[in-house]
Amino acid sequence: MARSVIRNTGTFILAACLAALTALCSPALADEEVMERRIDDVSDVPAAARFAMFEAQKERETGDPDAAVELLSDFLLEHPEQDHFLVRFHLALSWKRRGSLEEALESYRMSVGMEPMFAQGWLNMGELAYNMGRYDLAAEA
Repeated sequence: MARSVIRNTGTFILAACLAALTALCSPALADEEVMERRIDDVSDVPAAARFAMFEAQKERETGDPDAAVELLSDFLLEHPEQDHFLVRFHLALSWKRRGSLEEALESYRMSVGMEPMFAQGWLNMGELAYNMGRYDLAAEA
């Protein structure tokens, strides 16, 4: 029973943190200049990076996260000038699907470091950190 209470309390805390983050990232509360560019707009992502993300997503969906990690890692090595927060986000998704959770956390960190207003990156990082018992990092996210 104690575990159930702890788990429910932890879930409540995570939900409260996520709700607070959502409120803080609301367009109504954010600086207009920052929000002028939509975060989910991929028009600023180089075409080659968009293609790499698309191919990685296909690999993840077909059950080959190793290929997705390799594809995105190779892309970043070969094209460091095209590094983008969404490429790092897709790399994090691929690492997570592969079961490499520390690498996923690091990729999420890099993603939100490049684009601090990327709420989905913060949410994914916080959820993963929480599930890993890294409550300090979950609270930061």
